[in-house]
Amino acid sequence: MLFTINGLIVFDSTKNILQHSNSDDEAEIKINQPASRCLFLLIQNSGKVIDQQTLIDEVWRKNGMEVTLNTLYQNISILRKALKSIGLSDNVIITVPKKGIMLHHALKIERAESFPLNPSVAEASASVTPNVASGQRKRAGLGQYKLLSLIALLLTGLISGYVYNMVKVKKADNFQYLASSGGCNIYIKQSRNKNIAHELKKLSGLLECNRYPYVYLSFPHNAQSAIIMCSQNLELAGQKLCDTKHISRSFSQTERNNEN
Repeated sequence: MLFTINGLIVFDSTKNILQHSNSDDEAEIKINQPASRCLFLLIQNSGKVIDQQTLIDEVWRKNGMEVTLNTLYQNISILRKALKSIGLSDNVIITVPKKGIMLHHALKIERAESFPLNPSVAEASASVTPNVASGQRKRAGLGQYKLLSLIALLLTGLISGYVYNMVKVKKADNFQYLASSGGCNIYIKQSRNKNIAHELKKLSGLLECNRYPYVYLSFPHNAQSAIIMCSQNLELAGQKLCDTKHISRSFSQTERNNEN
């Protein structure tokens, strides 16, 4: 049976437990069975004096045990200490001289159908379902985000690869094989520059045929000359294995003036 004392203390007569309703399970106090039976009888007769012999008969003799008054008062003392430690004053159990023992008349005793739930526990329990649903929504959103990120990454890779290959082929296709010189295979981009021989002579000092045997030359009409030196064919290597150098038009003009 469950009882509340002053709306704060819960007494479980079946489990022999005292506990404050605002505390967790670690704050419960376990009392011995005789002390628990004494408290149960006092609660059943709240506001009335129970004589010593009745307590001894109901708590011990009915269970085949013979005890002295000293044993009774030892258990009453244990009960007082337990109630005080759980939050009640030590005078809630009153000894009436030459009559017996009773609970203080000011105590409010009520039956309880279930153990009162700690408010913090109740709040936590009430929030379990929303939190679970929120967690499920977050996990679902995270899964969708990961999926979209993966799709975006794949598309980016495909598009980048396509663009890279298109640019690479286009660059290679724009060059025409010219000649082999000093171990270099020289390719030239179509140009309106008619002085190709002069440009080749000017750039010859920059070639590294042992390291870069494939050379691609570009002579725009009104821009920098460019030399692309690759360790493999440009169509195969792209520009990952290439080194590009640019020569300004002013440099070209200086070279011409020096030759003149």
